[in-house]
Amino acid sequence: MSYKDLRDWIEQAEKMGELIHLNGVDWNLEIGVLADVSKKAILFDNIKDYPKGYRVLTGQSESKALSELTYGFSRPQGSHTDLVNFWRKWLKGARPVPMKVVKDGAVMENVHRIDDDPKSVNLLEFPVPKWHEGDGGRYIGTAGCCILRDPDEGWVNMGIFRIMVSDPHTMSLYICQGKNSHIIIEKAFRCGQNVPVVVLAGQDPAVWAAGTWGVWGESDLEYAGYIKGEPIEVIEGPFTGLPIPATAEIAIEGELRPGDLVTEGPYGEWTGFSEPWPVPAIRVKAIYHR
Repeated sequence: MSYKDLRDWIEQAEKMGELIHLNGVDWNLEIGVLADVSKKAILFDNIKDYPKGYRVLTGQSESKALSELTYGFSRPQGSHTDLVNFWRKWLKGARPVPMKVVKDGAVMENVHRIDDDPKSVNLLEFPVPKWHEGDGGRYIGTAGCCILRDPDEGWVNMGIFRIMVSDPHTMSLYICQGKNSHIIIEKAFRCGQNVPVVVLAGQDPAVWAAGTWGVWGESDLEYAGYIKGEPIEVIEGPFTGLPIPATAEIAIEGELRPGDLVTEGPYGEWTGFSEPWPVPAIRVKAIYHR
């Protein structure tokens, strides 16, 4: 694999001419509209109201070239049918690669625990965009990953879902019915169990790619290892015990509780704006970031 982590991927994308740098853009609507019209990835910095270095990346899979970079292979020459056959063969060979547990990593450079100092835990420390004019709030989860564990069998699931910031310590989690994570949460709630969860915002592109797969009964993080060609290094979350990719930009530990709901939405999807929904609340316990 040609990249070590997301930062290295960004450098590679820039060398390919597939990434644009923009400075001084407003988190309120401007990032969203520019992301919608761009045909390349955009790295926003010096965002209004935030210090330099608190950045937002959009369009990670906006082009074929960026997808090829993420997966580590070049598109074969030929027809669309040739591409589909190549992709099917590649997926057929997918095998889980066990994660490598490490004691520390870059994601732990800055640690904010609610038990130590509640004021230090602030989701809006980061330039979370309001993407569309009709959105019900600012969304930190649009291309991040949500990690949780099956309460019966113990395997770790990962998916990509809508996550809205409700207040500095709370996020909403919207998952379509039938998704693996939804099944796991409902299973736990029926037994009156809380569900520990980790939310990533900015992660190794191979981890993001694996989060789109939806493998039942096996860890998506181990399939990220297949994409990457090597084990994904993870840290055991101090609060949740869940694996946290060591090179993630931002990782948020929290928990879901039966009957603890907040309003999510509306949000502007490709189908139009969703309706506001009561969904599980993620009560944040700790934030880690590079």
